[in-house]
Amino acid sequence: MKLWDYHIHSRLCRHAKGNLEEYVKAAINKNLSEIGFSEHIPYEYLPISPNIPREEYGMPEKELQYYFTEIERLQAIFKDEIVIKTGMEVDYFEWSENEVIKFLEQYRDKWDYIIGSIHMIDSPNFGIWPVDDNRYSKYSEIGVDDVYYQYIEQLASLIETGEYDILGHIDLPKKNGNRPQNTKRYYLLMENLLDKIKTKEMAVELNTAGARKPIEEYYPDKEILRIISEKKIPMIISSDAHSPMEVGYDFNNAVALLEKNDVTNLCKFTKRKKELVKLNDLI
Repeated sequence: MKLWDYHIHSRLCRHAKGNLEEYVKAAINKNLSEIGFSEHIPYEYLPISPNIPREEYGMPEKELQYYFTEIERLQAIFKDEIVIKTGMEVDYFEWSENEVIKFLEQYRDKWDYIIGSIHMIDSPNFGIWPVDDNRYSKYSEIGVDDVYYQYIEQLASLIETGEYDILGHIDLPKKNGNRPQNTKRYYLLMENLLDKIKTKEMAVELNTAGARKPIEEYYPDKEILRIISEKKIPMIISSDAHSPMEVGYDFNNAVALLEKNDVTNLCKFTKRKKELVKLNDLI
């Protein structure tokens, strides 16, 4: 089965291990057909806040050219073994969106896809903080449900921009075990969010990294996955690898889960163009 993994981080992001070539070799060993690098947007585009250690969350912008050049070098070396794509994972903040769009436009000839993600939310009275970094957790002060509502509201704004191809880890706040309590309202909000995603023709990732975290389940959970399938929203399978050994993590089980939930279409991206691939054709 020839799958692909588009959510890959290397040591360039400052919180992962291994160089880009190690990830490519790992993907070849896993028999993947494609690998896509999606380093975080340079940290200069992240907010300045005492709760945000920016230099730990992304490369400095001065290393961006190395990122592009190294991918091009690896594309030439491994062209007969694997397809290598260039992407980026971009955090959304309403007040900086124009700057981010200019940044993406400046390098528009480089991108095969852009993953839109929310890692940090701006909470009234608490400022900007990361929902997945326990060192700065505000769940107990704000309340778990309210954190989810703020997170979903920010996701909705991200989607409305129409600037992103893939939505990353749609239910990230659960990473360290914080589950919503008012599940009826939560899943209604998620369903409304997925309607927006379908309208904007985005893809959603089945991110297997959650199985390596305290929550021990993929992003999204099974109920959100059921809604995605019902709405026939295309998906990708991602490892969100932060070390070479995590490339293609648990992909066989991920495929089985998609089959079980009647998800029919995966997708690939080339130069921001989406190609639908029927899951049945890969099995």
